[in-house]
Amino acid sequence: MKYDEELFKYSLYKSNKYLDYREVSSVFVGNKNAKVVITLITNLFCTPCAYMHSRIKALEGQLEEDVCLQYIFLSPTEEIEKYSKGLISLYKRKGESEFSQSLDRWFKNDRTDIDNEINSKSYNQECDSESEYIKHKSFIERYDIHRTPTILINGCVLPDFYEVEDLIYML
Repeated sequence: MKYDEELFKYSLYKSNKYLDYREVSSVFVGNKNAKVVITLITNLFCTPCAYMHSRIKALEGQLEEDVCLQYIFLSPTEEIEKYSKGLISLYKRKGESEFSQSLDRWFKNDRTDIDNEINSKSYNQECDSESEYIKHKSFIERYDIHRTPTILINGCVLPDFYEVEDLIYML
């Protein structure tokens, strides 16, 4: 019953919806024009977020090619905000592959890439991560999101009944 596609769609339909999710973050990994966008609202200093990141990474290659991953960073402190902006800057300057590798290392407690980005001349002179970060922060404040990690499927909260690993059967 759990893997019934209609039940899955109905459960998503009944969950909270964030219809403007695509405009909130330009931090995408994968096909930006995919029919299915999995949004991960994450906090860089959140242990469950690190675990969720590893679970989602384990699904790579098992999900359809028409699925994209989007990141929105929740940063409750100035220190976390600094690192979130550094990661956004790294994405904008070096692309999704370098971003993805750096995020993997971050969640394995290697902050070198992001520390280097924050301390680079390019970051301090040309950093355009501020406007991107403000979109993340505004979205989180507008919808009063406090729980991380939060998973959205095309803007709908993944119901508690489902695990992220179930997506390989549902998408």
